[in-house]
Amino acid sequence: MNWAMLRHAGFIAATTILLVSAGMLMLGVRALGLHVTKLPIYPESDLQLHSLHDTRSIELEGWERLGTDETMSPEAEEELGTGNYLSRYYRQTNPPEGREPVVVQLHLAYYTGMLDTVPHVPDRCLVGAGFVQIGGSSIVRIPVKVEGWLVPEDVPDWKSPGKTVRMWKGRSLETQGRVFMPRDIENLRMKVQQFQTPDGRRLWAGYFFLANGGVVATADELRMLAFKITDDYAYYCKVQFTVIGVENESEFADVTASMLDQILPDIMRRVPNWVDVMEGRWPVRAAK
Repeated sequence: MNWAMLRHAGFIAATTILLVSAGMLMLGVRALGLHVTKLPIYPESDLQLHSLHDTRSIELEGWERLGTDETMSPEAEEELGTGNYLSRYYRQTNPPEGREPVVVQLHLAYYTGMLDTVPHVPDRCLVGAGFVQIGGSSIVRIPVKVEGWLVPEDVPDWKSPGKTVRMWKGRSLETQGRVFMPRDIENLRMKVQQFQTPDGRRLWAGYFFLANGGVVATADELRMLAFKITDDYAYYCKVQFTVIGVENESEFADVTASMLDQILPDIMRRVPNWVDVMEGRWPVRAAK
């Protein structure tokens, strides 16, 4: 392409149309309140996941902690994509008669400000580590005991302006205070798979995501929830359980529910309160 071509009236007209169209597109995006990039957001408490029940004085009914929490190398953290994580083992204290205690690894990882990120999940990570997946995956309902939490509170429905939605509040073991649970927690589901370890043992792995005030079971649902174009901010927290000692999906669901009943309120203290975000109370914006 030479200077004479650049001066051609048709080329100049086409370039002008493209520039004007781009400008009008950006003005339209702003006028509609759309956000093609996402801002990072953190909980008002500024608590990191590794601080969850970090004193031995907090014990889960039916479970004991094993060893110390896993600390990843810088290379492993880079692969994980975040330094805000927790990896911890628990062992069942009162197994059914004739059964070995169930052992659970709880893994949490927090991400924010990213668009369309594909998270690290067991069907990729465990297979990459030499585990063999047995069969396909299932979406399993987890029977958390919401009736053991506090009566739901009606709050403005950010999905349907002008309406309200009922959201449960759990009791924090750390503070004994009330904490908003994610929207639709009473319908909690996990994506669950069975694996065989290199030494021949069987384990079950399942996960779900806390994201922008809600809870979903798959990466596709995560993209739809956390990266909505109308939201300023995006975050998600992967909650993953790897369990040895259960025989089927139903046992896996009961085991993970018995832990979540107790720890989920304190996990929620380590993600943004989305009710405050949607009502403009958090994050606090600097005055212009």
